[in-house]
Amino acid sequence: MLVMTKESFKGSPNGATCCMVKMCGRGVKVFEDRADRDLAYNNQNRLACIGLAPETYFLGEIEVTDGDGDTHFTGYVYETELADVLDLSLRPKSTDYNRVDSDEDAEYNEKWDLWADARKPFEAACDGLKEELESIGVTWEDAHAGNIGFIDGHAVLIDCGDNLFDDGSINTKGGACRELNK
Repeated sequence: MLVMTKESFKGSPNGATCCMVKMCGRGVKVFEDRADRDLAYNNQNRLACIGLAPETYFLGEIEVTDGDGDTHFTGYVYETELADVLDLSLRPKSTDYNRVDSDEDAEYNEKWDLWADARKPFEAACDGLKEELESIGVTWEDAHAGNIGFIDGHAVLIDCGDNLFDDGSINTKGGACRELNK
């Protein structure tokens, strides 16, 4: 069992139900709840088989500890292919939202301009990915630039934790998914 500290999660992208940790050229998605992990894994695996999500690999568990080595929680994990994602470090701090946008505040304007430029390709791809997912019967309610990435220039869904499949079926356009590793 892999042991990590809570500090390992600092600065990593966090979703509502999981945290992504980069390790050895791949990503490890860590969930506190097994059912949330299983839903995300199954959804991502089904979409990966037709090129609309990163590949998935092993399922497992890790111990997440505090700095003293005491177990904080058991994390339910799966390994995933990494996609190029929106650089969240460019996003202005939340306190910056309350600042007055003025021509005199060049630093403030520069931060927002960098953030807007970084988001453009992701926002542009978001609508196309949503349409592609809907064409195969996937309902993507949480469509925004932070939930997509790019693999070899193709937009993919990186947040697969929602109930994406209404009836459990998917039109894979003839693609064949591999068996899930449960």
